[in-house]
Amino acid sequence: MKTRSLVFSMGFNGYQRIYARNIETQRAYCARHGMDYEFLDRPFFTPLLMECCWLKVPLILAALDEGWPWVVYIDCDVEVRADCPDLHSLERPGKHLYMATGYSGRLNSGVIIVKNSPEVRALFQRIL
Repeated sequence: MKTRSLVFSMGFNGYQRIYARNIETQRAYCARHGMDYEFLDRPFFTPLLMECCWLKVPLILAALDEGWPWVVYIDCDVEVRADCPDLHSLERPGKHLYMATGYSGRLNSGVIIVKNSPEVRALFQRIL
């Protein structure tokens, strides 16, 4: 039986339409690998667009608190290619947070993969 995983994304102020094709690649990825997918697009318009980028932190925490073994956040502009491997193949002993570096060489918060643990919940609580 596959590990239960929640993958979510969000888009507001028309981003959900601009990146509709990429959002569908995310849905397809989750369907291929038996993961739950949620997309948040309400309110359709918000004057707090820049602040919305921080919404992922309390949402990740809430999902971890609900007991999801894995929680994944993906920006709505991310295309998930058909050959993308199952995220569970990334799992390494003692590792609970998986992120990539961006072009700048710094961590990119556009894809956050979290394995539920007390350590990662404490980290996200501290970030919040």
